[in-house]
Amino acid sequence: MKEETVIDRMIQFAEWCKTSNRCKSKSDFERKCGLTHNYLYNTSINTKSNVGVDHIAKIHKVFPELNIIWVITGKGSMLIDDPNKPDEGYKEAYKALSDKLAMLKGMINQI
Repeated sequence: MKEETVIDRMIQFAEWCKTSNRCKSKSDFERKCGLTHNYLYNTSINTKSNVGVDHIAKIHKVFPELNIIWVITGKGSMLIDDPNKPDEGYKEAYKALSDKLAMLKGMINQI
């Protein structure tokens, strides 16, 4: 069984947007978010392609209820109950990312 990826979760969110009448179609979702036409499909079939943070940010700007931690890790729920109050998962993810960044800076300084 294929492991679920970031693009898989983005497609799930686009489908949710469609079924909850926030957009008419995946193409409408892409247009609203400033993504290129067929971005979701093309990214899902290109195994060498990664979803950029800028694309996730564009989607989150239009749909602040989207839980970015869920998009990136698959943990937690797809939606944030209150878009103005970050999910508790942010604190944990921020700490993990900060730790990794500090480790990378240390490695770079050793070069």
